[in-house]
Amino acid sequence: MSSTPTSYQVRDIDIECQDAFVLKARYFGSEQPTVVAQLHTGTGIPQKLYQNFACYLASKGVGVVTFDYRGVAESSPRPYDDFDADLMDWATLDMDAVYGWVGQMYPNARHIVIGHSIGAQLLGFMPRFERIDTIIMIASCTGYYKDMAGRFRYTLHFAYRILFLLFSKVVGRMPLSWIRQGEDIPAGVALQFRRWCLTPDYFRTFRSEFRLWAFDRISCPLHAFQIVDDPLANQVSSNKLLEYFPNAIQTIHKIDPKDYGVKSIGHTGFFSRQFQASLWSEVFKLCSEQ
Repeated sequence: MSSTPTSYQVRDIDIECQDAFVLKARYFGSEQPTVVAQLHTGTGIPQKLYQNFACYLASKGVGVVTFDYRGVAESSPRPYDDFDADLMDWATLDMDAVYGWVGQMYPNARHIVIGHSIGAQLLGFMPRFERIDTIIMIASCTGYYKDMAGRFRYTLHFAYRILFLLFSKVVGRMPLSWIRQGEDIPAGVALQFRRWCLTPDYFRTFRSEFRLWAFDRISCPLHAFQIVDDPLANQVSSNKLLEYFPNAIQTIHKIDPKDYGVKSIGHTGFFSRQFQASLWSEVFKLCSEQ
């Protein structure tokens, strides 16, 4: 990899999951990258939001695979009628399929996982993770509503108690697009997420229900970017998530907006192009480490 810009391509790809569902994905990079990162998006956040970030890493020699989870954005069926999925599908089928695609296409490359928000939460449910060399968490946390900062705990409590249940039952999905909070998500995802977020110990309470629990088997380096002004992934909720990975080699990167000359970064601001020479460069350096 090089610190100077290198040529790369962007191409749309289809990735077939074990159950034959096809994810819409995109590859950014060269034909023979030495490092490939699979990027897990946040809940209801489309892969296109991360495009500039992926292009930056690709220009530095890091191959990047972005994708939309089933039921979201480009991976959403048309029409939506009679379609459903839950968070376990996102982890055990979707994330796993991307993991397999990277291993098949680039078997000699170092394998990085970059997880934003819930994209890092679900890592311990992936059936395969042995080839992952490094995990990079960005604004990732558990989701119990009382751990959220300020007014968000009340807003989210109302959303989970009323809106997630009502819309999922009546509309058949959670239409986040109607309230300008991202892309619509399947009812099964919304209802499972609602259940977790209304529970103090989050999904650990339901451990006996899961087919797979591999959090304590993940032992690679894990870098957690914690953004000081993020009301969702704050210090309390972010550190709670890190407790799920007791055997990972953890490093916390505290990000204070004032150190980067801005008033706020929040939950998604990390992926703004204004941080290309700062925060994005830090991620590139972590991807470059052997």
